[in-house]
Amino acid sequence: MTTSTRLLPVAACAPDPRHPRSDDDLIACTLITLWALATGRTLPAGVPPALLSEHELITFWADPVLEEVRRP
Repeated sequence: MTTSTRLLPVAACAPDPRHPRSDDDLIACTLITLWALATGRTLPAGVPPALLSEHELITFWADPVLEEVRRP
């Protein structure tokens, strides 16, 4: 029995042959991909992170552990 996992590309990491990536772009791509895998959240498709609203960025980067508020 074999199991394969197919990861969907994050919009921010889609390669663009017209514009080579800088080191900052590669680091951003890595961090976004790791956070998406850890939380199951995704960024809107086809929208560069620099064009996202403050609310969209906060929603993506919010720590799920902090969202769980324990009430006495």
